[in-house]
Amino acid sequence: MALTRRQAILGTGLAGAGALLGRGGADAQTAPPTGRVVTKGRLKQSVSWWCYQRIRAEGRDRPLPEFARAVKDMGLTAIDLLKEDEWPVVRDLGLICSMGYGGGGTIPDGLNNKANHDAIVKGLEKTLPKAAQMGVPNL
Repeated sequence: MALTRRQAILGTGLAGAGALLGRGGADAQTAPPTGRVVTKGRLKQSVSWWCYQRIRAEGRDRPLPEFARAVKDMGLTAIDLLKEDEWPVVRDLGLICSMGYGGGGTIPDGLNNKANHDAIVKGLEKTLPKAAQMGVPNL
């Protein structure tokens, strides 16, 4: 059976991708750590605090201030999805809360249900000025 043009292109692309991925993995394993942290890079990266609740629930608690210092040491610029009382903790360490909880409901009781709209609007009206004052750009 003759090789079609489509099969040749696909095979060449897969072989090239495999070679690049294979090389990248080897380089990553053999490259010595630099110990440098990029703090003024072009990418502004963040981490979500809520993801670590399972770790906290398992008794391996890492308080937010300690977590925030580790985030800053990694070169990240923000922590997402913090509650209003947690915003000052990250701000005092020179980080931002790039997306805060602001009285806007949760996934099960959010804007997807019109019955929740009035309560959500009231919560946001209360929290938006505080977010602006604390430098939280998104709720």
